[in-house]
Amino acid sequence: MSEQDGGQSGPVFTATGTVTVFGSWVGAQEDEGCVGIDAFGDLRPGTQVRVLDTSGNELSRGRLGDGIPGKVVGNSCTWPLTVADIPDGKNQYRLEIGHREQLVKTGEELHNGVDLSFGEQ
Repeated sequence: MSEQDGGQSGPVFTATGTVTVFGSWVGAQEDEGCVGIDAFGDLRPGTQVRVLDTSGNELSRGRLGDGIPGKVVGNSCTWPLTVADIPDGKNQYRLEIGHREQLVKTGEELHNGVDLSFGEQ
């Protein structure tokens, strides 16, 4: 449990999911597999993922995993997302991935898995 949440104890959960970028916003780097480029250059393996409460207090943080290139519909790159030790029981959470705008998600949405996509398919 993170000390940043005031040391509260109680049930916690792990949020999982994926972040996918489609189209010309995807590139490849020899040591990192696929990565986002230009406006999505902050999306790559190791990009920080934060979960905050609605007041903006950080509850937990994780990272994006290694990107998986795809060619089903144009070029794409998909990174697995995992954030552990999120305090359970809140109605809403804020999700921040890299430099992307924070997204408001319900507790149910985080429990069920978050699948986000950017760019054009």
